Amino acid sequence: MGTGALRRQIPYATASVPVKKSDGKLRLCGTYNQTINPGIDSDTYQTDTTHTVFVKLGNGNKVFAEVDLEAAHTQCPVDEPTSMLLTLNTPRGLSRVTTLPYGVKCASAAFQRIGDAVVGGIDGVVAYQDNVFVAAQDSASLHQRLHRVLLALSEAGLRVNREKCTWGKSVARGGATGARPPSGFRLRTGNVSGAAAEINNICA
Repeated sequence: MGTGALRRQIPYATASVPVKKSDGKLRLCGTYNQTINPGIDSDTYQTDTTHTVFVKLGNGNKVFAEVDLEAAHTQCPVDEPTSMLLTLNTPRGLSRVTTLPYGVKCASAAFQRIGDAVVGGIDGVVAYQDNVFVAAQDSASLHQRLHRVLLALSEAGLRVNREKCTWGKSVARGGATGARPPSGFRLRTGNVSGAAAEINNICA
């Protein structure tokens, strides 16, 4: 999450809470439910259910891949007035947030809208929060779709977490929710030659 030193006085700041991630690193979150969230209009953008996502990915496809978008919506910059409102009170003093942080109630829907806009027009591809799922009937088709996805993400300025991208997993993980396909539905193992190298080349 991008932060910067506070340059001018503001009426208030939001308390920060460190949250330990699965890899042992700390994520700095804001308790915005006590400050700005009550004044933010709810974003009604429709997000697919997990069941709908896996139904879309099925559709006769046999090979699958998962692209993880690093730090989700914290990649998205905010303008200066918003940045001032998102200021966090940290042990090191007040810190101005320059990207959309965790804890803001409209962040998830806003990032889903971005994901759909970037890759939603590519066949066999579904954006779901901080993941992009890619499906095809064979490895060659999957590699072509992956190329289009990675190029689109790169052009949009979205970073990929190479360590969390998966090729050939029997079941896609479904992002931070830990979601699984509905009962009786499994994504079969596929092998995509060169996919990892393309992640390195396009999204390094």
